[in-house]
Amino acid sequence: MKTDEIRKPQTGAEVKVGVRISGRVEMLHSNIGNQIEKGQVLAVLEKAELEADVAFCHASPSEAEA
Repeated sequence: MKTDEIRKPQTGAEVKVGVRISGRVEMLHSNIGNQIEKGQVLAVLEKAELEADVAFCHASPSEAEA
């Protein structure tokens, strides 16, 4: 989500966020009600499946078929 608009905090306000990839959350750095800063990491995704996908993409065609 990208915005330059400044908004007043509202208790219970709903904020929609988008992600570029899907995955399972490994660590959550914020909770409901916490104040956050621009650029703050809110969550970390598990890496194992993502790393396997990257390795598959870099594999030669013969390795990918195995």
